[in-house]
Amino acid sequence: MVEKKRKRFVKRMVTALILGVILGIVISLLKPSMSPATWDILNKIFFQDITVSEGRNAIGLFYIIQTVFTNALKLAIVPMVFFSIIMSVCGMNDMRKLGRIAGKTIITFVLFYLVACFFAAVVSELVINMGLYREFVVDSLAADVTEAETSNILVTIVNAVPDNMISALSSNNKMLAVITCSVIIGVSIAAMEDKIKVFKVFCDECSQIVQKFLDFLIIVCSPFSVFCMITRTFAIYGIDQVSNIFSYILVTIIVLIIYLLVAYPIAIGATTRCNPFIFMKKMIKVAIIALRAAEDLAPSPRPPPPPLPPPCPSTVRPA
Repeated sequence: MVEKKRKRFVKRMVTALILGVILGIVISLLKPSMSPATWDILNKIFFQDITVSEGRNAIGLFYIIQTVFTNALKLAIVPMVFFSIIMSVCGMNDMRKLGRIAGKTIITFVLFYLVACFFAAVVSELVINMGLYREFVVDSLAADVTEAETSNILVTIVNAVPDNMISALSSNNKMLAVITCSVIIGVSIAAMEDKIKVFKVFCDECSQIVQKFLDFLIIVCSPFSVFCMITRTFAIYGIDQVSNIFSYILVTIIVLIIYLLVAYPIAIGATTRCNPFIFMKKMIKVAIIALRAAEDLAPSPRPPPPPLPPPCPSTVRPA
């Protein structure tokens, strides 16, 4: 039954992707031959960003579906991480075991980060020298891009411990602080053993609620969102600009697949002594959530984020 649902989901996603590309290309090819009035009506009904001044009188149907789905995923990210980590940590009776896991996680993250940076730098130089990237031109319909200011890398350590837990839980940009709060609460519950029962049950049930919500979003809603996003991207930017984006995406996917099939199995097999391919199969849902939540953060291509370290098997909750 589960396998049938998975195959049905993959089929719907592929169908939505193909239909979105076809419809987007058709609109992109017809756009130059349309009169400005016709395109303006079509844009206002389906594609216009309704949050800007130009979209004050627009409907923006595809934009609404795409943005609502993305916001819904972001809505679930913090509670999913918060309650899942609490339940994983408080289930450990040996705090020394938690310390070993934390140490291994930090070391693994640093090693993966260094290897990924080196690999990405080499591939980037090769691709740029081959001339596969062209200048990306963003028109007035694109969202504004803000450049993040650089700061001392050690500020990350300071930001890991928030001065207000409620503030950390209210923002998707403070995930490290959320993880810190989750670990602190989980360790405290584990230390108090049977004295804390109601709150532990509450966290477990909240985790199940969030998981159910994510299942609905990914299985039921994501194909519609993918269709709207792909169609809107082609319609707004055109084939020339989208081809530049897809060249970046294609290179990124190829590099990530190579990295996934080489570095991850070696690291997982060496550190956990479990079958790396079974582990990665169970992490597919997590990868889908992360990818779909991040894809709308910028209108133009940008380098992929560093890979996440593989969790220890003892802390992975079965899907």
